Order: sequence, then C-alpha cells, then structure tokens
Amino acid sequence: MVTLTPQRHRERIAGSEVIERDRIGPKVLLLPDGTLAKLFRRRRGLSTDRLYPYSLRFVRNARRLRQQGIATLAVRERYRVPGERLDVVVYQPLPGRSLKQICLAQPGRFDATMAARLGAFIAELHRAGIFFRSLHLGNILALETGGFGLIDVADMRFQPWPLTRGQRVRNFRHLVSMKAGKEPVRARADALLAGYLGETSQPSRRLRRQLDDLLARW
Repeated sequence: MVTLTPQRHRERIAGSEVIERDRIGPKVLLLPDGTLAKLFRRRRGLSTDRLYPYSLRFVRNARRLRQQGIATLAVRERYRVPGERLDVVVYQPLPGRSLKQICLAQPGRFDATMAARLGAFIAELHRAGIFFRSLHLGNILALETGGFGLIDVADMRFQPWPLTRGQRVRNFRHLVSMKAGKEPVRARADALLAGYLGETSQPSRRLRRQLDDLLARW
C-alpha cells in the first residue's frame, strides 16, 4: 500500500462526484475516469481497525469473492493518507443497479422471478460459507447479465463449511433490517423464501419456520 500526502490525495480526487456521504463527510466518490474511491476513516488509539484496517478487509474480501465466483468490484489500488487518518480504495464498479435503487424507482421490476433468483443467490452465499453482515438491498446489485453481485464488502466472514441455521437466520435479519425500498421485496417474500429454500440442501422445518416468521414480520 502506498502513502500519499493530503495534497496528492486532493489532486487524485479533483473533479470527483460524491456518491455517498455520512455525517462526517464523503464516503464514496465517482472519479473522473469512471472508477470509484471508497474512503475509510481510521479510528484513534488501539482498535481492531488499526490492527486489521477495514480498507484491507475490503480488498481481501473482494478478492476472495471473485476467486469463489461471486460477482463483486475489482480493486485497482489502496493507499493511505496519514495526515488525514484516511485509507482509500479505488475500484472498478460493477455494471448494475442496487436492489434498493430498483425498488424505489422501478418497484414493478422486482417481480416474483427476481425475488426467487435473489433467494437462490443468498442461498449460494450461505452454502459457500459466506456471512455478509452488510447484506441488504443497498449492497446487492442486479447486474446487466441478469445475476447479482455484492458491494461494500468490508464486513464479511468466510468459513469452510455452509452457514449454520442460526447464522442463516441472523443474516436474513440483516436483510430485513433495512426499511428503504423494502415494500416490493416484502410483497414477494414467498417467492424469495421459495428461491432460497429451493437452493438449500435439505432445509430443516425449523429453518423454514424461522425464516417464514421473520419475513412475515418484515
């Protein structure tokens, strides 16, 4: 990872457009060349973020997803701006739109077929042992190829066996915790669950009941 001065960093992001921000400032920038820059602000003092920075998790998780055949962003570089306690990851975006954007702008596009395919995609992640803590509509992209992909992948865990029943239910709780754009998905909850269970090896009755109850309360 290279180190840049604040001045050099400002030169690198000159002319960019803010795509996402929080209460502190910009989080994701669209650079003039069409790539995206994700900004990670490092915390002060001793912390897990200092020992294993989220920017590094982001890069490694993206690489591992791609190795496992899961569509995600392609990282170009990672650099640090010590003077601003900032890490930056520059990456090539996926060609698609988030399900949140689709559900807000084109709710009719999220039909039973898309819901079932989404369920099957989540089952694929769980079968591969991928626990994506940020699994929600804003971080799942509908791709131009017809499949799905993941973004904002810093908070993720990989294990060499499929997720347990408890992990699967917890992951679905993350999905249903997001409110914006949820109505079209909630209306297709039956298709979503059917697609998920159809790709899950021998789902237990308890898992079926727990997921059904969870989606029913969404």
